[in-house]
Formats: sequence, structure tokens, C-alpha cells
Amino acid sequence: MESDGPSDTCERKALFVAWLKRNSAGKTLRVCRRKLKHPDLAEDTLTSFPSKICIQRQYGEEFVRLEDRKWADELAKTYEVKVMHHAQRIGLKKDLL
Repeated sequence: MESDGPSDTCERKALFVAWLKRNSAGKTLRVCRRKLKHPDLAEDTLTSFPSKICIQRQYGEEFVRLEDRKWADELAKTYEVKVMHHAQRIGLKKDLL
């Protein structure tokens, strides 16, 4: 069974921030909520860092933007999370076989 304690929640938030940074520091709100999978965690994550993550309305849609990329790197290092590029995952699969 998967733990949903404070450290797990913090790691998931850090993983989301790393994912957002990896994806050009901006995605639609709908895509971000789907990535987080848990609605409560999605709202909590998006409002946890008000000066670092902002929601803007453009072209009739809401976009989530990462304002501070350096902070995102530091947060990812703190929780030791890394979002790999899809080509890197393929390389790992080849190495494991």
C-alpha cells in the first residue's frame, strides 16, 4: 500500500514542479490537474507556492506557469526527484534488458 504521509505529498509536489519545469515551465490547468491525478493534491499544489507558480488566462484557457526555474531546480534537488526526457527512459529500458 502506498503511503500518503507528509513526505510523500511533498515529494509528489516536488515531482510536479520538476515536471512543469521540464515541460517549458507552462501547461494548461486541465493538463496539470490530470498529471497530479488527485484533485485535492492538484489544488493544494497549485496554491502552495503562490509566488513561484501562477495561473494565467490566455486565449480563453487557464495556463499554469512556473515563475522561478532556479527555485524548481532547488526543490527537485531537496527531494531528490528527477523527470527524465522520454528518450532517456528508452535508453534505461535498453540497459535493463
